[in-house]
Amino acid sequence: MMQDFSTKAKPSNNNARIIMSLFLAFAAVTAVVSMLFDYFSGLISILTVALISGAVVIYTRYVACEYYYDLTTDHAGDQIFVVRQVTGKRETTLARVSLSEVCKVECENSATAKSHRTPAGFKKYFYTPTLMPETICRLTVVGRYESSEIVIECSDEYADVLSNLSKEASASIVKPDVAL
Repeated sequence: MMQDFSTKAKPSNNNARIIMSLFLAFAAVTAVVSMLFDYFSGLISILTVALISGAVVIYTRYVACEYYYDLTTDHAGDQIFVVRQVTGKRETTLARVSLSEVCKVECENSATAKSHRTPAGFKKYFYTPTLMPETICRLTVVGRYESSEIVIECSDEYADVLSNLSKEASASIVKPDVAL
């Protein structure tokens, strides 16, 4: 019987905060420039709106939200991996995967992750709190309805626990005998 376990993913760098701040600073500069010059003020104002929009996207995706990775058991007794996102008071479940469907758990550095090619027919999901993380953990999931790769950011110990539990869950599945 697995005991429920939850961990909060912490950003490994401040890239998102720095880029968001730069976008807002450049937006302020372009807003002032668009008021000072009559020529091209419309184009400069469009650039200002684009910079503010970029800052808002980075804020809502990386700065304002927290990710939690849970290992738990569902009502049927299956071991599951859950990814939750908390933004303010709102909590959203982003992924809920049976550990028996996790085929592979591998940690990668940024160079290996960039060179990785997702197999055809697989969907790819990123649940990392860091913009451009140095290390990631890639879960390859082959389920009844979908094949996917889930990218999370966790410690090597958590990845080992996740890998071991997924192997145990896969081994414990009773496959029916089918007469041919």
